[in-house]
Amino acid sequence: KRGFKSTTHLLDLLEEPIPGVGTYDDFHTIDWVREKCKDRERHRRINSKKKESAWEMTESLYDAWSGWLVVTLTGLASGALAGLIDIAADWMTDLKEGICLSALWFNHEQCCWASNETTFEKRDQCPIRKT
Repeated sequence: KRGFKSTTHLLDLLEEPIPGVGTYDDFHTIDWVREKCKDRERHRRINSKKKESAWEMTESLYDAWSGWLVVTLTGLASGALAGLIDIAADWMTDLKEGICLSALWFNHEQCCWASNETTFEKRDQCPIRKT
């Protein structure tokens, strides 16, 4: 009978490497030369096949531009997020001082611009803004 000691054999099976996938041992650095050679071979294989069909040509173009596509999309997402944070921070700062009764999403300036009763002498006082 095996008993409770059989669970250690199960854990040993989980530590075996997956066939066909290169791994590095713990505390070993990545062999950048080997990885560069593998990438170069992959690139050569894709480029040699691109004249065989339209699909291979599309795959070659995708391989060439995929890095730039990721960088562009990351930049656009970062810029949009930064703009959203800037607008939200400005709106939340104005929210501490009061809210616009006609449109909650307006900040102080936008709320007073919408009011026809605001004058140059009393620009800080806005009748449709509740403090």
